[in-house]
Amino acid sequence: ALAGSLGHAHLPEGLEAGKDDGGAPYLVRKFVRGESVGARLARTGALPVPAAVEIAAEVANALVATHARDLYHHAITPGRIFIADRGADEGAVLLLDFGARHLGPPPDGEPYQAPEQRDPKRASPPDGRADLYSGAAVLFECLTGKVPPIGFTTPPSAKELRPEVTDELSGLVAQAMMPNPDDRFQEAQALFNALRRATFGMEKKGI
Repeated sequence: ALAGSLGHAHLPEGLEAGKDDGGAPYLVRKFVRGESVGARLARTGALPVPAAVEIAAEVANALVATHARDLYHHAITPGRIFIADRGADEGAVLLLDFGARHLGPPPDGEPYQAPEQRDPKRASPPDGRADLYSGAAVLFECLTGKVPPIGFTTPPSAKELRPEVTDELSGLVAQAMMPNPDDRFQEAQALFNALRRATFGMEKKGI
């Protein structure tokens, strides 16, 4: 519920939180019309490069706010990133379902999990860098139309699958998806800044 109370443009607005008469927790949030990135990908395939990068940048922007409060998502998938399509919210990207990790990964979530999330022998729990991996994995799919591979030692190249992707953009996706979290961007702000640099000169046509 705390993520929904931050008042951030890319987090859903939480209206009420509590427990029902049976003790089960609930959260009421503002209703917004639109579709998930997963639904958009299923409908259209790979997205226009500027739109894909804008979605990733807005997710990174949301993570800047939540990580500052030590709130980690750890369950980011295309189905948990929402694109509003009506009224004042049109075109807004919302990162949904903070706390979903406690329910376990969704059936299709493994390709977006950082390697440390799949390592039962890891001494310390995953941190915010796992979210950056997941966000970049979704961006990889938005750019290429391909579900990210699992278990690689060298991150996949978006440019090899889609030549119009710039070297800079392909490189930042690869950096954010490095298997070792120490080799990735270390903070959401750094990833956000890199995404904004990568969009310099791109023609924006909306999401």
